[in-house]
Amino acid sequence: PRVIVGHPRPSLVYRLSAPPAQGDEALSSALNELSSGNVATAQQLLKKAYEIYESSGALESRQDLVTEVSRRIGQKVVLEKGSGDNVEDRPDDKKLAEITVKGDALIMRAQRALSAKNHPLAIDHISEAREVFAGAGDGGQLSREREKVCGNLYSVVLADMEQQKRVKNLMAIKKINDLVK
Repeated sequence: PRVIVGHPRPSLVYRLSAPPAQGDEALSSALNELSSGNVATAQQLLKKAYEIYESSGALESRQDLVTEVSRRIGQKVVLEKGSGDNVEDRPDDKKLAEITVKGDALIMRAQRALSAKNHPLAIDHISEAREVFAGAGDGGQLSREREKVCGNLYSVVLADMEQQKRVKNLMAIKKINDLVK
């Protein structure tokens, strides 16, 4: 429960979302899973932390942490899947072009999801694109080339979510002010 100072009945005021500390725990667990090599679990925990922060209103103060953990997960994917150093393991140009087109299509889907304000879907598409690029088997070269695009798009998604939340809060304040008048 959250008590609002000056509220006539503070015992009736409850926060309906999880506290940011639960998001911190999920983020910490994501880092632990990442250290253990469980990238998929780390991604799920990162998503959970993000959702908790968003619902509790703490996303703005934790955005740098979320972005950093996401970057580390992206790097781990690159290191694990993009380590094909043998010439025989490297894909031919046609296969590499197909992988590039598939990953770029996921980036385009993420952009469309962002335009539609479907932020969780956009984040999922970005994660999938990172995995596709990392799995190219070219020693991580394609993944490194596309990481700037994926990282920038991820940052834009987070910024848009924050902006949308601020607008929502401002509209609520405006509505309250209109009722008072």
